Amino acid sequence: MSLSTFIKDLVGGASSASRHSMSSYCFVETVQGSNLVMKDGSLATIVSFNGSSRLVGERELNSITRQAAMSLAPLLSTAGHALQVVFTRNPDTSEEIVKNMVLPSRTVAQRLGLNLDDLFDEQEGNLSRFIVNETIFFVLWTRTSLISSDDAKRDTEERKAKQREVFGDLLGSAPDMQNLFAVGQTLLSRHETFVETFLNAMSQLRLKFTELSGVEALRAIHNGIYTDKIGKTWTPRIPLSEEQERDLTRNSGSKKRGVWLRPDVQDNMAFLLWPRVEDQIFHEGAEYERGDIIRIGHQFFACCDMTGGPQRLHDFSNLISRMKIGKEEFPWRVAFTIEGDGLSTFRIRKMLASVVRFSNKGVNGPIATAFEWLQSLADSGKGLEATIARIRLSFSTWSPVSAGLRQIERRSNALQRAVESWGFCEVSPSPGDPLAGVLSSVPALDIASTAPSGAAPLPDILYTLPWQREASPFPSGSVLLRTDDGRPFLYEMGSSQQDGFVDLIFAVPGRGKSVLLNTTNLAFCLSPNATSGVGGSMLPMVRIIDIGPSAAGLISLLKNALPAHRRHEAVYREMKMTTDEAINPLDTPLGCRKPLEMDKTFLKNFLTVLGTPDGELKPPAFLSDVISAMIDEVYKQLSDREKRGNMPRIYAAGEDREVDEGIVRYGLPQPETWWQLVDMFMFEAHDDHLAALAQRHAVPRLEDMLSLESNSITDVYGNAPAGNGSITTIETFKMMISSAIREYSVLSQPTRFDLGNARVVALNLQSVTSGGGGASGVKRCAVMYMLASFIMTKDFYHNPKILNQFDERYRDFHTTRIQRIRETPKRIVFDEFHRTAPAPNVRLQVVEYMREGRKWDIQIALASQLLGDFDKDMVSLSTSKWLLGVETATDVDECIKKFELSASAANILRYKLKGPRTNGSGAPILNLLTLKSGVEEHYLINTLGAQMAWAFSTTAQDVNLRERLYVKLGPELARTMLARRYPKGSAKADIQARNAAKAELGVTGEDADMSVIDEVAAEIEEMAAKLAA
Repeated sequence: MSLSTFIKDLVGGASSASRHSMSSYCFVETVQGSNLVMKDGSLATIVSFNGSSRLVGERELNSITRQAAMSLAPLLSTAGHALQVVFTRNPDTSEEIVKNMVLPSRTVAQRLGLNLDDLFDEQEGNLSRFIVNETIFFVLWTRTSLISSDDAKRDTEERKAKQREVFGDLLGSAPDMQNLFAVGQTLLSRHETFVETFLNAMSQLRLKFTELSGVEALRAIHNGIYTDKIGKTWTPRIPLSEEQERDLTRNSGSKKRGVWLRPDVQDNMAFLLWPRVEDQIFHEGAEYERGDIIRIGHQFFACCDMTGGPQRLHDFSNLISRMKIGKEEFPWRVAFTIEGDGLSTFRIRKMLASVVRFSNKGVNGPIATAFEWLQSLADSGKGLEATIARIRLSFSTWSPVSAGLRQIERRSNALQRAVESWGFCEVSPSPGDPLAGVLSSVPALDIASTAPSGAAPLPDILYTLPWQREASPFPSGSVLLRTDDGRPFLYEMGSSQQDGFVDLIFAVPGRGKSVLLNTTNLAFCLSPNATSGVGGSMLPMVRIIDIGPSAAGLISLLKNALPAHRRHEAVYREMKMTTDEAINPLDTPLGCRKPLEMDKTFLKNFLTVLGTPDGELKPPAFLSDVISAMIDEVYKQLSDREKRGNMPRIYAAGEDREVDEGIVRYGLPQPETWWQLVDMFMFEAHDDHLAALAQRHAVPRLEDMLSLESNSITDVYGNAPAGNGSITTIETFKMMISSAIREYSVLSQPTRFDLGNARVVALNLQSVTSGGGGASGVKRCAVMYMLASFIMTKDFYHNPKILNQFDERYRDFHTTRIQRIRETPKRIVFDEFHRTAPAPNVRLQVVEYMREGRKWDIQIALASQLLGDFDKDMVSLSTSKWLLGVETATDVDECIKKFELSASAANILRYKLKGPRTNGSGAPILNLLTLKSGVEEHYLINTLGAQMAWAFSTTAQDVNLRERLYVKLGPELARTMLARRYPKGSAKADIQARNAAKAELGVTGEDADMSVIDEVAAEIEEMAAKLAA
């Protein structure tokens, strides 16, 4: 025998021994709880690594590595425990993953009667290009060598005794079953301590792990072998798995197929025998193709092992970035097998290296030198580097048989090149049996590996593991986001993991703020939690207050997706300063002769804004007290329930035709007052709609405050000066109210603005807040913002605790109404919130909404272009912060301070939030989540397809073109054709270019713009006709 043959046989030859059947590669004997029991009695537990709850940059990676090494060093300093880490990326199954992500929203849309199939189809196709199916399993092994021979002997005796107690001599009749007594109590106890220690240590590092059940563990093994099978369709038969227990309970008394029953037991369900694990897992054989290619089922496989460690350490993300053929990622898997006492294997190698060095003139000197360096670290006993671990790495890739051998060969070559370039590693195909090499990277199938062993300090090994993976805290969610490297990230709106539901969204123009708002608002409308409840599925209540048309596309999308008879449920309105759109802020709930306590708070804030002179930051002295007293007095004077001094408004025919017709239709007597008519409609005609219309004329209006005379108010505040002048606070207030009635015609009449039964409403304030700068413009914006929030959300905060504030006769009506409101999830969105900055009363009102929102199941979203708009209270009350980009270094520093960003988050804020990417992959976001468990940071991408971009577009030219084609082609076909013609989601550039060409011919103005849009629309209609032909 030659020296080289001797070395090969002695050090590495055993793992490549030939095996004659697939089942012989399985080391798993049975399952006990969540533990896999091996044929030699060893134990393994699979825990799924979901990812980190924080951003993991270089600083955080070093911290994780050091702290993980501190926790694991005592366990891996000697032989007995092992850690197997199996990382898998499989873009071939991305489409199925994305379909599962989209399915809940698609199902909700069908239940709601929303026709959005074209958008869901596009979402599945588009997201599949950017999302990769990824799994990370940590397998915790405890070997039988960990316990002493005495403990092992005692465990063996106990197992045999237990086996006789349970089965007697019966087992000989069923030889092909799992050995249920393969593990001893001593080893089990040590293993459970190992698992608990590991999970506790990882939790302290904010790394999220989930321990797999026995069924899930075997399913993970199965899916690692048959990589084209994902999901939960394959279920093994194991001792009393939870899934089988439920199945047996449902089918109690029936004889299950494949179950061997013990005949001498009265309860036939008490003892069951199960087929061997390997016979269940391997249901399709393997075939050796040419070279090192293996066929298993419908997939070709190729593998390689790391034969020489990296000369330079790189993190795992660096390896992921290399796994591409051109720009396309291919499926691959790596298994790290880490064991203790890393130098034991190498002592023989050191001896052999010395022999070879002597005989070959020092060629293998580096082997001996490396060993001596590691030995010196171990001997020092100082620092984490003193723990020298044994490491083996096996890699594999695969492709469908239908793609032919050429594809798997290309992927195999690409895999080897990628690994070699990861710090200049040495790689070679697995020696001997390629099937053993492929199966070496399957989690928990066996601890054996075809890869040769290396040794390194434990921190260095841990540094290369896949820690830099972000994890969503939510198991499900209707907002479909992703990480920058393709991990799906589901965001659940209104999750029980949060104490409140307040979003702050900050972005300078052009970074994707409006698209994100539309994305989250649509997701809320399609959320299973927000749309289900008593009475069946229905759209939630969404109220969007905006200065501009940002939400117009969303409303148009929903309106056109609804059946024709339900399109009133989605409403887009532009608030106008006309009496036809009048809103009376002194309105009360039906039957109420005075405002509810919360409504009075709003009214007091609103009138304070009206009563504060333009340009003044603070209201006049005593104004707040005067307003409070005047509110009480004006309702008393116009109530019909007061016994003296009251003057309820007299009914006058002709003020409301619908009300007059109702009196005739129901045959009601002529009422004396409007309040009397309200009660008649409610309790005699049982028509709450007409009662509400009549009440609009019964309640006080602003003009009633001008004529209000009250000795109680005059006696207290009659001489209170408004400032340094001689004019009093009461006189100042009445002057300002009189001015407001003249300036704000929308406040001068009974309410006519009506949302009807709308569920999703967007109100554009642009026309009532634009024009007129300076102090008057600021005040106008504040007044309109407050008025909009009142009319849009006045019922949202009603709950059973306030029922005692309602008139007793109306209490039953409001009890039912409030129950319906309480059961309906609600969302309020304040866009362009920076426009309220000079109006502190508006902001105080919003903060009140934020504080009270959770009590009434209300989600709040504030979006702004200015970071300073979010004060300390708002930041403190918010539970989700979405940062999409800043422009100046000052804003970066302010963000870091205001939101307490980590170093990695600050780095992302500075360099990566640059708006939607030109390749269509989406807009980057820095997301900060406040959960009950703590604060999380995530770097995410909001990826939309062209059809969704067209649906959300708010550019004037795009809106005109889209709405025109909606009418001509129907919404679904229109979006499809627009996306085909303009895949970037906008026709603006093309329309502008055509306009420029027309301008050269002397055709300009709005007519030219519309002419071009007509041309483009005609071209797209022609495209659609050709495709249909």
